[in-house]
Amino acid sequence: MTNLELTLEPVPDSIPQARQTLDRLADAVEEPLLENLRLLVSEVVTNSIRHGEGFDPIELRVSVRPLVVRVEQGQAAEEARED
Repeated sequence: MTNLELTLEPVPDSIPQARQTLDRLADAVEEPLLENLRLLVSEVVTNSIRHGEGFDPIELRVSVRPLVVRVEQGQAAEEARED
């Protein structure tokens, strides 16, 4: 199993950064799947930036197994943030 974890700032520059980071998976997945993952991650990070609160970092996790690729996204809440 191959795992990739990435923490991104909620800014537009994080979108290409996330796509480029997926290149680390080139040995684990075939190119057509990697292209689909780039598109998926672009959409997920874009939606997180567009619809998130804009304060918390974006947590991105990609897991590659023989028959399954899983992409998870969340926004890490800052525990000490004051409202």
